[in-house]
Amino acid sequence: MAEQTLREKDARAAASAGEAAIVRRSREAEATAAAARRVIVEQAHTRSGKAAALQRLRERRVSEFCSEDDGMHAEEEGDGADVEQGEEEEKSEEVCGEDEGVVAAESKGDGGVSSPRQGQKRSVEEVDEDMLVTVPPFQQQQHKTWAAFGQGLKQYMTETHQVLVVKEVINVARRNATLKK
Repeated sequence: MAEQTLREKDARAAASAGEAAIVRRSREAEATAAAARRVIVEQAHTRSGKAAALQRLRERRVSEFCSEDDGMHAEEEGDGADVEQGEEEEKSEEVCGEDEGVVAAESKGDGGVSSPRQGQKRSVEEVDEDMLVTVPPFQQQQHKTWAAFGQGLKQYMTETHQVLVVKEVINVARRNATLKK
């Protein structure tokens, strides 16, 4: 019984030392990533360049996270990992699998619920002919009423999948005169 408690204490000490090393490595990795992020963002001259640089860093971090997890799974399987580590593995696999699911859903063309896009914009050359939609330009014409204008605008917005906000701007004197009547 005493030997068993000593073994348990040794196992706990080894686990805590391993956890401390993992925490130290993760903090070092975070510091390195933060330094790299600062350098890359400082090199970009425009907001769009900075946003693109940050997006590339995020994608790189996700791919590194997924590849590191795969290597850690192989090491832990032989050691007889405890329940907590197994749960962490499942969560990390789910995170890595989500990106693949998003890519698969986009390639299938599921148009149902829209989710934030997880990738680069495609150029016109990369888009299939079947996916392109031609919409006639909104024809500028005089409408007799706001309702007639609204119908044409609504049809145009549904065809182009855009939301356009149109306000009526009236001369202040004319508005006041209309309100007094």
